[in-house]
Amino acid sequence: MRAICHILAVAVMTTLGAQAEEKISVLIVTGQNNHDWFRSAPMIESLLEETGRFQVSVSTTPSEEAPEDAWGAWRPKFKDYDVVLSDYNGKMWPDGVKSGFVDYVRNGGHVVLVHAANNAFNGWKEFEASIEEAGNRDNDPPAKASAP
Repeated sequence: MRAICHILAVAVMTTLGAQAEEKISVLIVTGQNNHDWFRSAPMIESLLEETGRFQVSVSTTPSEEAPEDAWGAWRPKFKDYDVVLSDYNGKMWPDGVKSGFVDYVRNGGHVVLVHAANNAFNGWKEFEASIEEAGNRDNDPPAKASAP
């Protein structure tokens, strides 16, 4: 897992290019996954911070069984971060969160998907298009929006 997280750190730095001494702000979105997000998200956070290059925040979704008002109150501020790192694969996000994410990507936001996060929202066409758009920026190869 440590090697994977170091690869993530390199991917995030490569995505943004070389920056001076300013730390790269990263928002980790987690809270549900078919893998052990409860352990992986803190490990990713710790490994990114250990490099000294990142300022990391974590936004944890409500549980799948949480009442709708809990989901209505969850509003990550994607635009406040250089990178959104998703370790999430679960319940569809509320419409307000979905539109905030799409706007973030369309306005130049950077996204890194961890493993199962690439197929978190099957059928959400804007998510799939946003991830493809983020991958194509600056002639980068496109990111996969769903598993082959």
